Amino acid sequence: MAAATCRLVTLDVTGTCIKVNGSVGSHYVRHVYRHTGVKLDEKTVEKEFRLQFKEMDRDYPNFGCYSASMNCKMWWDTVVEKTLRGSGYVDNTNNMVNICHSLYTDFSTKQCWSIYDDLWPFIKRIKNSSKTVKLGAISNFDERLETILEGLGLREFFDFVLVSYNERTHKPHPRLFYKALDISKASELEAWHIGNDYVRDYQAATSAGLNAVLLLREGEVKLKKDLIM
Repeated sequence: MAAATCRLVTLDVTGTCIKVNGSVGSHYVRHVYRHTGVKLDEKTVEKEFRLQFKEMDRDYPNFGCYSASMNCKMWWDTVVEKTLRGSGYVDNTNNMVNICHSLYTDFSTKQCWSIYDDLWPFIKRIKNSSKTVKLGAISNFDERLETILEGLGLREFFDFVLVSYNERTHKPHPRLFYKALDISKASELEAWHIGNDYVRDYQAATSAGLNAVLLLREGEVKLKKDLIM
């Protein structure tokens, strides 16, 4: 049986297309120092951030979009506050509100993000291969993603961007993949998804019937060879 023609390629975004410049901890430390003059330890802040992010994602998944009492700005403010307090920062001058606001704003811009070097050749190859191939993004992210992609000069290359917060569903749930198929009018066999998370990208896409490629970035644990791009 002949292989199906590719009509859709979807990409995960963070960890696949773009990454944080430096560490999240370095940005937190910079903003605290700018507002207060207090110098925190970057490694401590980074470790605490990962812990608090994981706990918030467990308690209020998808940046709080399923909660009637929380939005994504409140979600991130809570992460910032818990991270800084857990890192030893004591707010005696009510600067926490300003720190949270400036971090949320800064992470909405290209200043905190960079594009992986191998993305541009890949996008060029997809766009030059056939006008019938749609390129989409499927990402577990909050309301700022499209603004970030626009700032980085990436948005124009995607035919559509599906953001978990806006769609009120997140990977590994298959609904985002089904919507991508609906938008592109491609069948499951004609679609490929590429991402760096085994459960939320590779396993989720294949469970929805799509073809998938697991992209392993630097420092990530190697899995079976047939899963490695």
